[in-house]
Amino acid sequence: GALSRIGELGLGVSFSLAHPKAVEYIARAGATAVTQINETTRNELRNILTQATQEGWSYTRTAQAISAKFKEFAGPPLRPTLREIRSRAELIAVTEVGHAYEEGSMIIAQQLQQSGLRMEKSWLTVDDERVCPECSGNEDDDWIPLDEQFSSGVVRPPAHPGCRCTMKTRMAT
Repeated sequence: GALSRIGELGLGVSFSLAHPKAVEYIARAGATAVTQINETTRNELRNILTQATQEGWSYTRTAQAISAKFKEFAGPPLRPTLREIRSRAELIAVTEVGHAYEEGSMIIAQQLQQSGLRMEKSWLTVDDERVCPECSGNEDDDWIPLDEQFSSGVVRPPAHPGCRCTMKTRMAT
């Protein structure tokens, strides 16, 4: 039923890891938040991230590709508080690919809303001891209109580097 309705709306949405909107986003905006690098490095990172998103690579495989190209990214992340992140390359992979998929999902939900469906969203954490207060508070917001910000002031995950959260969307009830 959902595939039929999406086809009727002319959105051409796919339920696979191939996410054209995520690929478009990462090709345009990938690595813009990565600090302490030059534009050449940023462009090379963007190329790796685009390929990873296009081909549905795991975070681990993406981090390995980044580390292979940039040996200095194989070391610990710049924020030592992220104890679960093993390297700067992994932090970049998790954060940048996370942004791409979440932005791609947001674009699709916005397209559905523009077609006349009232959409809403909610924040989903991993629900473990590493979830930060900011993300926990966003999850406590429950379902909110698609165009509203979560209580932390962001419109979609990830809320911060290394964030493991995702966004759920649905037609408003």
